[in-house]
Amino acid sequence: SKKYIDCFGSIPDAGATYVITIATDIPVDGDPSKLFNWSDNTPGHCYIELYKAGKGGGIISQNIGFYPNTSWKAVGGGNITSKIVDDEGHEYNARYSISVSASHFQAALAAAQNYSNNDYNIATFNCTDFALGVFNAAGGNLSVPKYQIPGYPNRTTGSNTPQGLYNAISSLGAAGKKNIQTNHNKAYGGGSHGPCN
Repeated sequence: SKKYIDCFGSIPDAGATYVITIATDIPVDGDPSKLFNWSDNTPGHCYIELYKAGKGGGIISQNIGFYPNTSWKAVGGGNITSKIVDDEGHEYNARYSISVSASHFQAALAAAQNYSNNDYNIATFNCTDFALGVFNAAGGNLSVPKYQIPGYPNRTTGSNTPQGLYNAISSLGAAGKKNIQTNHNKAYGGGSHGPCN
């Protein structure tokens, strides 16, 4: 993840503006009540968008997501090596953006770097946990309802899921919170700058 994060240093901090967006792609488009898509064995996906605009011009935007380092989207019970992936143009069904200070933005970058070292575990540390951790490190103060993932009955506390994030964002939108977009069918995230050397 460092090669994505280092890019932000190319824009001067003085007078810059910062936005962090958390986005969720529910498993079954058009049906937020479904926790899992059995037809393609996917629990959906969540990712984070990091945006910095320089006072004198120049913008860096990165969409990053946390994935298992395997070819399978949904995986068995154990811990798996993780990877950070460029989620440029990834679909989403809901997203929530906040403007943040430079120090909050730095806290989010540090959290992304830190969490990227975690193993992926669908029940205990998945893409939603990663995205929430980064978003909340920047002061996002977002909590989501936890759900039981099929096949993990012993996890009595439930797990963070793309569906839970969708429902949390929808509730905020219904309560009149600004900078929220929900789309049952789907929309697509913006471009990413990509890795820097």
